Amino acid sequence: MKVLITEDKLQSLFNSMMLEFANLYEHERDYDYYDYNKNTYIDYSPLNFYNIDDNDDNNSWWEDDDWVFQYAENPPYNEPVDGFQTPLLIYSKYSFKSMLEMFGSKFNDLLKVWFESTYDYPIKQVIDDYSTDKFVRS
Repeated sequence: MKVLITEDKLQSLFNSMMLEFANLYEHERDYDYYDYNKNTYIDYSPLNFYNIDDNDDNNSWWEDDDWVFQYAENPPYNEPVDGFQTPLLIYSKYSFKSMLEMFGSKFNDLLKVWFESTYDYPIKQVIDDYSTDKFVRS
């Protein structure tokens, strides 16, 4: 059966499915480390969004840093990275497996609109966490 749905209805459906992600905990992180593959230091300071407040003593965020979204206002070293535009939203592919299957190629556009309206941060590009390594270590 073929079903037609307007863009507004599609965004509305997506927004309702994203309610559980509307009140995540935000924390600025600073990733400074030496990348032996590039023979240089990585200096990357995104804003991470978590399901659990990582400032809670019972949560060991430093062990797994299990973020849902990562918002990069600036690229590493504050220099442009080929193929990426900042501000950049990175999402955890694992957290959205079923939604990725459901919305397919529309997912990134829907997520961009939802995130901008929910968290009030501008976004130029949306990528999944599997692409993060290319962004940080380009």
